[in-house]
Amino acid sequence: EAGVSDPIDQGAVISWNRSGGIAGFCDSLLVFQGYALASSCKNNNTQNRVIMTPQQIATLQDWTKRFGSFTIEQKDGAVADAMSVSLIFTGSGNENPSDADKTALLEFVNQLYAAAK
Repeated sequence: EAGVSDPIDQGAVISWNRSGGIAGFCDSLLVFQGYALASSCKNNNTQNRVIMTPQQIATLQDWTKRFGSFTIEQKDGAVADAMSVSLIFTGSGNENPSDADKTALLEFVNQLYAAAK
């Protein structure tokens, strides 16, 4: 049985977290089909809802059809203000994403998160 914090339980296609860095990031984003919920510990974890554009929805639907589930973990080296990013993607396809696909996915998430502010 999946845990309460498991994004699949909540129906999220993408669960993204960014923490650390010189700015002290503590951001998260849950991406669903059609909208996203962004939060940061800096604003008391208030969730801001972002409505996706038709193009973003089409892109996300394409990815979920093509790719299976995977995780991306990015961590800076062993520096005091290291930033780490994790992304959990839940798809129904059988392709593995290329590095270019992963970069596009992270860019997609960053755009959605930026739109939430």
